[in-house]
Amino acid sequence: MVIITIKQEYEKIYELHQNIDIETILKEHKEFFLRKSLTLDDISDIKKRYMNTKTKRYIYDSVIYYIDKYLNRYMLSLTNISKIFLPNLLNQTHSKFYIGVSDEGIINGIPMCMDMIDNLKQDLEIKMNEYYDNILGLHYNKGNIEIIIGDETYYDFSKLINILKKHTKINIHILKNNNHKNKKCDDLLNKINEALEEEKIYYKDLNKYKLLKKQKCDYNDKYSQAFHKLIRSNVMDEFKEYTSISLTKFNNLLKILHDKIKEHDDVEKYLKNGLYIDKSLYPEDKELDEEYGEYMHLYLEEYKHFKMIQLSKNIVVKAFPQKNPIKKINPILKNISCFNEYLDMNYIMIEIEIPFIKDKNVYIVSKKDKKILKRGYTNDMNMPCTI
Repeated sequence: MVIITIKQEYEKIYELHQNIDIETILKEHKEFFLRKSLTLDDISDIKKRYMNTKTKRYIYDSVIYYIDKYLNRYMLSLTNISKIFLPNLLNQTHSKFYIGVSDEGIINGIPMCMDMIDNLKQDLEIKMNEYYDNILGLHYNKGNIEIIIGDETYYDFSKLINILKKHTKINIHILKNNNHKNKKCDDLLNKINEALEEEKIYYKDLNKYKLLKKQKCDYNDKYSQAFHKLIRSNVMDEFKEYTSISLTKFNNLLKILHDKIKEHDDVEKYLKNGLYIDKSLYPEDKELDEEYGEYMHLYLEEYKHFKMIQLSKNIVVKAFPQKNPIKKINPILKNISCFNEYLDMNYIMIEIEIPFIKDKNVYIVSKKDKKILKRGYTNDMNMPCTI
């Protein structure tokens, strides 16, 4: 069983904002950020020294997210220290994985209500048991059950798993919050204020854009309205000046259409697919129907061209390129830890102590993908990493 211990603030093993030095081959740090950004209302609450229920839940869920996302990867690699580095680590027994520590080694911690600690402890125990239930021990030289990984043959060495599990420790450190000033918090609040000022300009520009868009749409709609409305609109006064139909005949045609087409459903009695239906205006008078049928044909054809000309005169409205300034700063609104000045609660930091394998012939792998992850360095040897 994995040992999980709550280290109380009075033990002072670690302190909030303490520098524990940079990452090494035996240390991996993860600075804590919320998975979802705080809203400005959430931040307003925090500045009043109040943390709402939603923010508390965000914090807890984000801690679990970190465990789900990073635990397997770093537990595996920090157990499988690259064999070439083992001669320099003879006096060490454990590697460490920290949540709540920056890459530079600053303990920024995780603000958490103390009544959530017991639940966190239980969830961590479940996650660790799931992890150890889903890994295999491998030996390069001896064993009875062969396990093929890539081009290499290993042997089952599962008795190793219980040994590793027994010596794995999780420490939940309670860090006293002294409410000291935090420059990161000041910088964040300044950026919020700048964004709010920019937002005023943004909304002013957006409203101008919306007015222009409405103007453009209204203009388009004026020439694109339903036929039963179009024939009664003032567009007909403009169209009279364009059409080749004589003014008298045009006015007569409009009167006929007004009498016969009063609503939308009436249109289909006289037009189909934008064309006049023969014998629909005057079914019992062939000569009159042919005459006004021809005017209808001219009307319909010429209106298409007239409409194209008129629409081409409409204003051009360029796409609105701006993004709400508040949305631009959403990524930095995930930093809950920097508000220590305003939070009347202590912080935590999670430290997982992982026994690493010193036998050059032994590894562990996930049962799922059977990929050997190791802890080593980048090619330039400047930064420890999983390889």
